[in-house]
Amino acid sequence: MRAYLDHAATTPLRPCARAAMLDAMAEGGNPSSAHTAGRRARARLEAARRQVAAFLGADPRGVVFVSGATEAIALALRGLVDAAAPRAFGAGDHPAVRQAAGAHAAMLPRDGDGRIRLGGAPPQGGVLSLPAVDHETGVVHPVVGARSWAPSARIHVDASQGLDGGWSLGPHVDAVTLAAHKLGGPVGIGALVLGPGVEVRPLFSGSQERGRRAGTQAVALAAGFGAACEAASLDSAAWASQARAWQTQLDRACREAGGRVVGASVLRRPSHTLAVFDGILGEDLVAALDLAGVEVSAGAACASGSHDPSPGLVAMGDPSPRSGLRLSTGWSTSQADVDHAAAVLGGIVSQVRAASG
Repeated sequence: MRAYLDHAATTPLRPCARAAMLDAMAEGGNPSSAHTAGRRARARLEAARRQVAAFLGADPRGVVFVSGATEAIALALRGLVDAAAPRAFGAGDHPAVRQAAGAHAAMLPRDGDGRIRLGGAPPQGGVLSLPAVDHETGVVHPVVGARSWAPSARIHVDASQGLDGGWSLGPHVDAVTLAAHKLGGPVGIGALVLGPGVEVRPLFSGSQERGRRAGTQAVALAAGFGAACEAASLDSAAWASQARAWQTQLDRACREAGGRVVGASVLRRPSHTLAVFDGILGEDLVAALDLAGVEVSAGAACASGSHDPSPGLVAMGDPSPRSGLRLSTGWSTSQADVDHAAAVLGGIVSQVRAASG
């Protein structure tokens, strides 16, 4: 059998999202056109906008559809304040955040469990960007405390790491990034969700999305995104309970195979297990597990093949930053997937360790 445990990289498309996309593609129409087909496309687009907004408890007027999380992050970090304003983000954050923040942005340190520490001089009048959930470890970061630490800054939260339903855009957050494909929606669409009274300057000019993002909207992708958000909200409680049990099982399997589970003593999202196997390259474990029918990763998918150490493990001072293995579950995971991974992991680790000499 094959067990897909790389939902943190991308989650398979939900059937409801596929159905919504097919319906939208069959009908067609440009949502900016005034004729009947255009009005129908606009209605689909706005229905999807309401579904995405409901997922975060936000106002639909604050939802800006973009091509994905990377663009949403860039729009937030470059568009919430002017170019000269200070920016701060967490050490080891996703590459999209580091690149959008720029070379002069301040990096906040992490503790030994991987949590970002708020301290030092806040970005006065600038932007503070924090992940809601770490993309490698699943550790939950101190978003709620950010407003009191940086009261004059715009607070951006990168929530693209597949949040459950029930997480809300509260008064302590100005903008939130979402990625459809981390929720069971399609690749190629995401959103920047703005809080009340918050505006952004577009990355390039155009009339769509209330002047915030230029280009004809991808109605079919938006329909799939909206359907995935609605489904994630409906099944969040049952999924979270099951995922927590799977996380416990995978944590145990990693420890029994000689791994150290990162962030196990602090709050983590139930979908993630990141274990470090000292003396072994994570990429070698990924390849060997793939041959055994288990699909996982050594960290962020966008960094795969780079042979660089994990930025998150480096930031928290881990002595083996190239030895991480990330296993992540999602809406389509089955007990059989987790059982298979847990059953073969120890043997694969021993095999790779022996080959590494």
